[in-house]
Amino acid sequence: MGGLTLSVLAGSGALTVLLLQRWPALRMMNAGAAALLAGVGLTLVAAAHGAAPLFFAGAALAGAGFGAGFQGAIRTVLPRTAPADRAGVLSVLYVISYLAMGVPAVLGGLRVVHGGGLVKTSREYGAAVMALAALALAGGLARLRRTRAVRHATVGGDARD
Repeated sequence: MGGLTLSVLAGSGALTVLLLQRWPALRMMNAGAAALLAGVGLTLVAAAHGAAPLFFAGAALAGAGFGAGFQGAIRTVLPRTAPADRAGVLSVLYVISYLAMGVPAVLGGLRVVHGGGLVKTSREYGAAVMALAALALAGGLARLRRTRAVRHATVGGDARD
């Protein structure tokens, strides 16, 4: 079941990147943060109630959110990078991403083993992910408002994002 959960998570992330490839980066990041927030929340509720179908739906939604957010972030950073520096910048983005996923997973594993237990640790971990997703969404929406305000202030600007 653990392998199936990871497959659903990763598969939905990859599918989302494919389906949303024409979206602007900021819209993709905001949608990703919202989907990650909702998906993790759904998995926590499903786990608390022993609802496997709801759990997998939450995993799919969280994976879609992660995929969209990650792709939006890459598409925000790389175009602002000189072509000769893109490989290095992309490498740094991947290292940061792996550390951002790996370090909390190791800390969560330590918490499970040393006093937290699996259920309590999963709730704490999920709450932390949701808080970070909410923070990212708030920042992304603020950036979207600033972008729209600038476009409306210019002659002939539009508000598409």
